[in-house]
Amino acid sequence: MSEEAEQDTDRDNGGPDGAPGPWFAFLESNTTGTGREFCATARARGMRPVLLTRDPGRYPYAAQDGVATRILDTGDLPAVIDACAALAADGGLAAIASSSEYFVASAARAAAKSGLPGPDGDAVARCRDKDLQRQALAAAGVAVPAFRAVEGVTEALAAADEIGHPVVLKPVSGSGSTGVRLCRDRDETEQWARETLCRATDERGNPVPARFLVEEAVDGPEFSVETFDGAVVAVVAKHLGAEPYFVEAGHDVPAPVPATTAEALGDTALRSLAALGLGWGAAHTELRLTARGPVVIEVNPRLAGGMIPVAVRAATGVDLVAAVVD
Repeated sequence: MSEEAEQDTDRDNGGPDGAPGPWFAFLESNTTGTGREFCATARARGMRPVLLTRDPGRYPYAAQDGVATRILDTGDLPAVIDACAALAADGGLAAIASSSEYFVASAARAAAKSGLPGPDGDAVARCRDKDLQRQALAAAGVAVPAFRAVEGVTEALAAADEIGHPVVLKPVSGSGSTGVRLCRDRDETEQWARETLCRATDERGNPVPARFLVEEAVDGPEFSVETFDGAVVAVVAKHLGAEPYFVEAGHDVPAPVPATTAEALGDTALRSLAALGLGWGAAHTELRLTARGPVVIEVNPRLAGGMIPVAVRAATGVDLVAAVVD
């Protein structure tokens, strides 16, 4: 049984007759960036935002903005579905979504169980596993880095030897480049493989699979393609911090590249989404532009993180946060 906590304000009385509007449930959220914007946008649309979370303390804005909360084990899908049913019985539930990479598959599956719109839960889950994602993209003829999924240090070293250093090591289910590192030689590969295997849970407390990827370090500038309902909204140029990590330090929207380059990046992103069965809602596809053309680094079945959606809105006039809520 889940413990419940609510914080409601008169601002949630959004119906045309002054009655409370239906709930819009957010299954966890970005703790910065657009997480707060999602709740504000839902409220502006006459709905009552409610945050489903195991730890309300991660979200100071919820208390500051009077956003209702429900405390539950958000890693337990049946508990999430039960919470949706309770909200539906308490004034109606318009939608459930997540801006957190770790919870998008559960949100999609809970939406389906609740008869609400959303992406295909199996497609989202497959995309969240970077090994399965890479397999699907490669099978569809989409260019991806050479890669191997491994479960131990010996396998990681063998894969790196086969692919050739430098390589990139990354968790199969991570987010935001957490745990991703460039390894320039066998010593670095061994060290980072050991550190990767020591992580039992991710930063949200979810169990981490024992598998991780060893992949080719692809040369070339990095971009992202922001899409919605299978259409390109913007091509974004990334500025990355110093290696061996891949921290995003800035973005150019739109990317300052020739139209033919932007079109090639966009087309590759759309082919990737088709291969993965992702045609509903927002997606954030990361690519590198190489001598052989665009290479997909990964597809994220969610809205871009950080303030990219805000930059896209400023540059193009397209409000991706509002599009998700609508």
